[in-house]
Amino acid sequence: DANDNFLSFWPHGDADDRVNYPGLWFFKLFMQLLIFSVMAFFWIHVMMWLYREVMERLQGKGFIEDLNHPEVVYFRRFPAVWRWIHALFAISTMVLILTGTTLLFSHTGWAKAVVVFLGGTEMEGIIHRTAAVIWLGIFAAHLAIAINNIWSNRATFKWFGSTSMLPNWKDWDDLKGMFKWFVGRGERPQFNHWTYWQKFDYWAPFWGAGVIGSSGIMLFAPEATAVVLPGWMFNIATVVHAEEALLAAIFLNSVHFFNVHFRPERFPMSTTIFTGAIPIEEFKHDHRVEYDRLVELGELDKHLVKRPSRRVDLAASFITTVLIVAGLTLLTLVLYGVVTMPN
Repeated sequence: DANDNFLSFWPHGDADDRVNYPGLWFFKLFMQLLIFSVMAFFWIHVMMWLYREVMERLQGKGFIEDLNHPEVVYFRRFPAVWRWIHALFAISTMVLILTGTTLLFSHTGWAKAVVVFLGGTEMEGIIHRTAAVIWLGIFAAHLAIAINNIWSNRATFKWFGSTSMLPNWKDWDDLKGMFKWFVGRGERPQFNHWTYWQKFDYWAPFWGAGVIGSSGIMLFAPEATAVVLPGWMFNIATVVHAEEALLAAIFLNSVHFFNVHFRPERFPMSTTIFTGAIPIEEFKHDHRVEYDRLVELGELDKHLVKRPSRRVDLAASFITTVLIVAGLTLLTLVLYGVVTMPN
């Protein structure tokens, strides 16, 4: 079923060969610069944040949960549908990372062991593509729900309002304010419903869906792709797919984990995404601008709920622990694959 476009495929295309494959070399360079710049910025952000929170805790500042007198009043942060979406996103993403990086790091013993455990390369490919379909399906469902919510509340919805995920100038001011706080030259910014790093975490999958998703679909359906695109696009898609997946694997399992679970105010974990609720004092500390707004409008009470039951707490803690352990294991395997990659 191959057409003439396949003739332009580079069977020996080498992304490190600038002379013979300049286009392929450029795309790899671009993706590697993207990985380096994103990870450098956010790892610096992580280290400075860790330092400042440790210093403040030593001084008795910041939010410190009173374990002897746990909160009984909670703020409803996430409805059930978003909790399920997050769980399915997390699981499918980890499956994609595991089954995808075995090909990228085929030189490692762990990759070979995973392939054998999953029943061979053919079965692993089926699992990878199934997880990809699930991921894209969840992404599409999330978009449909978000659009429906916006339409249902169109009379009051504000694109750059207090609960909007769209970046705004306050996010820029908060980012600058955080770095001033990191170095002890200002107070910690007070945040609205979403912080700038939460918005980044939200919008990053849109880039991932576009880059990883489109390149993955091209590789999954080469005959259909070759109807409209030249064969050398498969070479570029292979490079882009692998490099962007590498960025996602490292970012999610290091930076995202720190922001949500590992900074001193959250350690060892936050289960809010699975219980859907956050202690009111913690919410007040983390999202003071929204808290004050709701109090001023007299709307705080309608968001308040009782503390999640012990069963819900235990289930959320178990799920979160499993995902953290799985994510850190994947991060370790990926980093090992990177540092042992043959030249």
